[in-house]
Amino acid sequence: MTLRKWAGMSIISVLLCVNVFAGNETDIEALWPTRDLFSPQQIAKVFYNMSFRPYEREDLSFTMLIPKDWKSVPIKLSKKEMEKAESSSLLPLCELRAPDWNISTAKIEVHSVKIPAGVTLRHWVDLYLKGNQLSPIARRAGTFNGRKVEDVLFRAQQGEKSFLVRTTFSCHGSRIFLVACSSLEQSFKKYAKVFSAAAISFAPQETGLEECSGDKSTEKKAVDAADNSAPVTFLKHDPRSRKLWLFAEAAQFKSSSELVRMLERLSESK
Repeated sequence: MTLRKWAGMSIISVLLCVNVFAGNETDIEALWPTRDLFSPQQIAKVFYNMSFRPYEREDLSFTMLIPKDWKSVPIKLSKKEMEKAESSSLLPLCELRAPDWNISTAKIEVHSVKIPAGVTLRHWVDLYLKGNQLSPIARRAGTFNGRKVEDVLFRAQQGEKSFLVRTTFSCHGSRIFLVACSSLEQSFKKYAKVFSAAAISFAPQETGLEECSGDKSTEKKAVDAADNSAPVTFLKHDPRSRKLWLFAEAAQFKSSSELVRMLERLSESK
């Protein structure tokens, strides 16, 4: 979406594109909230704005808000394993677990993947979901902290256990980064705001990277068709404390004929 300015604050539009949840938009909002996230005082008390440099590589470095009591799990790959993962699949960059991980399985992971020239973010995410046979509970496109994203929420089943996974995709240069937040379904709401903080605050260290190239005409039509009342997320810095402040408001989403046709095409392709 288009980055706008309001009262000196960065306003980041989020458009709900796909919603096949068996409930309503209120249920979805509780799972990936877009309002009343954290005050500056809560940010300072609860989070670190952590810097990561996976495999000692600058091109993979990033920062992200992580709760102070979460634990990092070391990722150990040989050079050969890393080269294989980077060329043929997702390259794991970090994994962080909640204090009650043994019960909730709540964790935040970041992965990276190289993409060929000419591929747009939306198209790659479409292929990723289809290739992994994932059916989104909800999907939205927008801009988080100055970067265009595709935000997807889906359910995964392992035996008798049901998990919810929120994955936020963004493209930087020739790479797509994935911020994957997950837990047992019954524990997901407990960590939903923490997951939003990670997804919104994620920022690659390398600046000046161009976004994915490709045909933007289809994406532009969908963006132009968006109603101005789409949910809006704020990310700003408190000038006095220099702390990050996450706050948001959400307005009722109104679909358009362009979005309806998009939904129909996605449904037919499954």
